[in-house]
Order: sequence, then structure tokens, then C-alpha cells
Amino acid sequence: MALFAEHGLNEAKLQSPHIFNTRMKSVEPRSFSYITNNINEKAVASLNQTGGTGFTLSPLFRFHNDDHGCDPTGLGWWMYTHFRGKGHTTVCMISAYQLCKNKRDYGSVWNQHCQYLCDHRNIVDPDHRAIFDAELLEEVRVRMNTGDSVVLGVDNNSDVCTNVLAKGLEDLGLHETILSLHAPASSPAT
Repeated sequence: MALFAEHGLNEAKLQSPHIFNTRMKSVEPRSFSYITNNINEKAVASLNQTGGTGFTLSPLFRFHNDDHGCDPTGLGWWMYTHFRGKGHTTVCMISAYQLCKNKRDYGSVWNQHCQYLCDHRNIVDPDHRAIFDAELLEEVRVRMNTGDSVVLGVDNNSDVCTNVLAKGLEDLGLHETILSLHAPASSPAT
């Protein structure tokens, strides 16, 4: 299984043979891929659109997959795939993408998402990062409360050890797997 963040594809503008699932099936015919991106921004005419999340399942994972979907905003903040295994075990894998803050470029994805939050939630000056963090934490909390084990892959565009999302995930009992298994990268000596 592979999780993707910031894939940069606008599938609504791709011809059928070029959508991600079709491309991946050319390599592994029994695989299944699903990607999301901001479906609310109709002005994007390009095949490329910054952001988005997704996954590809190998045949083994596909056999156990019983559900998949994306965040309720349609902004491509995250997507999930859900599995059922032996003994009624369930696992939810989530791929998430937190945007870089870019208020200066009118057409930036940051500004597109802030416009969505303003238009659909009547938030005049939305704190995109805080809203993303709160909603992703709630998604994880709900999944865990239903008995799912949760695996989260996130391009957080900030320090995964000290930011609000990291602290919230720690409060839920999750931990940073890569850093717990490997020493953090250090900057080269100058």
C-alpha cells in the first residue's frame, strides 16, 4: 500500500486513460488507486493542481478494503481507506496534506481553501491550519472510538514533533513511528 500527499493532479481535467487508477493498473492490473484534490475550485483549468491526497492498494490490501473516501469539505485535505481483517479487526489508513501558508498569491491553494471556508462556513478570516488540525483530529478520534486502529501519513508542512496536530495526536495515544524507530536527521556541521 502507498499513501500520497500533494500529488498535484487535477483528475477532472484528465482524459480517462490518464487518471491515476488507470495508470497504476497498467503496472499492477489488480491494484486500486484513489486520489482526491480540491473539487470546489472550478477555475482551475490545468491538469496540475497543487495539493491532494491518495492511495494505491496492492491486490492483498484490496481484498480486505471495505470502504474509502475523503474529507467532507472536498478540499482534498485527507482521504482514508478502511480494512477489515481476521477477528473483526479494523484499520483505517489516512493520508493527509496540510497546505503551506501563502496569503500573498491570489490564486494560491491556501487562498482557495480560505475562500471555501469563508463562503461555506461564514468565517471571515479563517485560520486554515487550526481548522485542518481540529477536523483531522476529530476524524482520527471518531475512527478510534469505533474501534479502528489508525495509521496516519501526513505532509504537515511543519514540525511533526511540536506542532498542534502532533500534540493532539499524542493526546489520542498515537505516536510518531518513524522518529521512534530512527534518530531525527541532524543538520550537517558547518
